[in-house]
Amino acid sequence: MKGDYKMAIWLTSDFHFGHEKEFVWERRGFSGWEEAAEEIIENYNLLINDEDIVYILGDCMLKNDEFGIKCLKELNGRKFLAIGNHDTDARIERFKIENIFEDIQVGYRMRSGKFSFWLTHYPMMMGNYKDKHPVWNLSGHTHQPDKFENGDKCIYNISLDAHENCPISLSEVIEDIKIYRIEHPPIVN
Repeated sequence: MKGDYKMAIWLTSDFHFGHEKEFVWERRGFSGWEEAAEEIIENYNLLINDEDIVYILGDCMLKNDEFGIKCLKELNGRKFLAIGNHDTDARIERFKIENIFEDIQVGYRMRSGKFSFWLTHYPMMMGNYKDKHPVWNLSGHTHQPDKFENGDKCIYNISLDAHENCPISLSEVIEDIKIYRIEHPPIVN
């Protein structure tokens, strides 16, 4: 069966491993930051195999760096980091020393079929929603529960907060965008 497996592309952001402030873990339905980390890692590893590519769009950990590194090492997949506001220079250097990520950038450009994406931590207006094939920004940072941010701004929220504490596959993102554009057709003047 392993030989039949087809690699998938996954996206997620805002783990905040080791972040002791309840405003992050409490609104995600957890009773504490350690419980949050345990379930996030379990959810992640149930979906992602070692062959999969995972774009983690920032804010991997906060406060307890040793705990955060331990958690990141437990995650499956080939990991790529788009730097978030809590991914400090010191943490990035540590990620490199620990060989956590295959690559670390401010953001990534990606195409899939007729879909174009910019993967960043911060939401960015990328394309004109009226275009037949706009460039979409896949991002995190806001901790909002909604997948689509700012109406017709072509921003899709991939953070844990919008996906029941799980990563989301690129194919699911594309399906969500297709449905959203049917339900919210562009108004052309």
